[in-house]
Amino acid sequence: MKKTIYFTVFAFLLILNSCVDKYELIEPQPEKNGTIFVTSEPDSAKIFLLGTDTKKVTPDSLTGLESGEYEITLKRENYSDTSITAKVYSGKTTTLNVKLKKIIYHGVISIHSVPGGASIFVNDSATGKVTPDSLTNLFPGTYSITLKLANYQDTSFTIDLGKNERISKSVVLKKSITEGSIYVITEPDSAQIFLDSINTGKITPDTLVNVNKGLHQLTLKREGYVDSTISVNVLPGEYVTVNVQLREYNPQGSITVDSNPQNADIYVNGEPIGSQTPYTIKNLFEGDYNLTLTHAGYYDSTFTVHVTKDQNTNVFIEMTPLPPMGNLYIQSDPQGANVFIDSIPAGEQTPAIIENILVGQHSVTLKLQDFADTTINVTIQENQTLDKFVFLRDITPKVQIDASYEVRTDGQIVFGFVFNQDVRLDSLIVNQPGNPETIKLNYFHQLILEGIVLETVFPEKVTGNWTFAFYGNKERGRKAEFRVVKFIPVQ
Repeated sequence: MKKTIYFTVFAFLLILNSCVDKYELIEPQPEKNGTIFVTSEPDSAKIFLLGTDTKKVTPDSLTGLESGEYEITLKRENYSDTSITAKVYSGKTTTLNVKLKKIIYHGVISIHSVPGGASIFVNDSATGKVTPDSLTNLFPGTYSITLKLANYQDTSFTIDLGKNERISKSVVLKKSITEGSIYVITEPDSAQIFLDSINTGKITPDTLVNVNKGLHQLTLKREGYVDSTISVNVLPGEYVTVNVQLREYNPQGSITVDSNPQNADIYVNGEPIGSQTPYTIKNLFEGDYNLTLTHAGYYDSTFTVHVTKDQNTNVFIEMTPLPPMGNLYIQSDPQGANVFIDSIPAGEQTPAIIENILVGQHSVTLKLQDFADTTINVTIQENQTLDKFVFLRDITPKVQIDASYEVRTDGQIVFGFVFNQDVRLDSLIVNQPGNPETIKLNYFHQLILEGIVLETVFPEKVTGNWTFAFYGNKERGRKAEFRVVKFIPVQ
């Protein structure tokens, strides 16, 4: 009898599933009959009920079972199939905890290399073994093996291993090429060639041979020209050509810069030089330079200086003090609100410290989606940080639900519900006409999207007034709880 019952349930579920739109949510069924909760060690084993794949893996529950005995079979790769008989009692949960037996294989791959001592990697993972050695107790399958040995090229190969098969593999390793060459050309030629600050005794054009692989510094020197240094990456067995245009030496000038107040940071063409006023900037080629001085409590000062070769240019800057300023530390509940000072975006989100605000009265506005814009007035004092906390008001709308129903050709009645916003649904309490008992459907905080139809299916039409009570939380704003009751007359 139990096989007939399960075939009927399975066929009903299959027909119901084929009718559901791709956006339809699977409706939790009222708890009834008994349950088998199946766990295994290790987990992720497929669960078969009376020889049929339930499409579930451990740990999981088989629900809605009639009272009686059921054969449960667990299947997992590299473990023996395990069957056990479970008794089901109405309204109760039977727990099965099954320890699976691992299948032991005896496959062996023996690896030799010339020379020996190469580290063995399997599927890009180190085995901790070196040749000659063997990999034992291997499962059937394909193995990607790499041998690594200093001063030799990595060698990779693939082995297809059958069940309990023994395979021997011998490999001759190829010695690595670790050197390359650099061909150096300059315009003009006859420049001395230095490699990593060492004079090679060669002049351009010429070739540097037997250069170790890696990054090197190549310096070229010629009288009347500026020394030129470049980086060259040498690859094993490769021939690199370097062509350098030398720049004629140009006598240089300098700038001595001072300020009031002193100790201002100096920037040249937008880059900090790591020095403060007073300071002399040396070795500058003839031309115009943009200088900027910065000092706490003063406006930045930017100006242009022309440098003449072999001369020093003196510059003195009287810096302008900033007006009195203070800071604001602004927090909100919830966090993440955009901050506006006097209607101007501050570029910060709460919690945030807004620095260098002019002393005096200011309006501070916080803006956050799903919450009302909130403005407060603050008074900023000199060299002080004002601490403010703002509680934002949730303006998400009240949860509303549109309801409808239809009767299918097979006699089932389907109720459809559409929410006006995203919600997290916890449960649905249903009262059928003429039935004093309620039906509770658990949704376990499931996300229901705005505008998507939530369908609830009952096996037969019952005329009269149906009552549906929805419980959950809003998804937006402060995620407030809600309870919505819908009355649906069925004729």
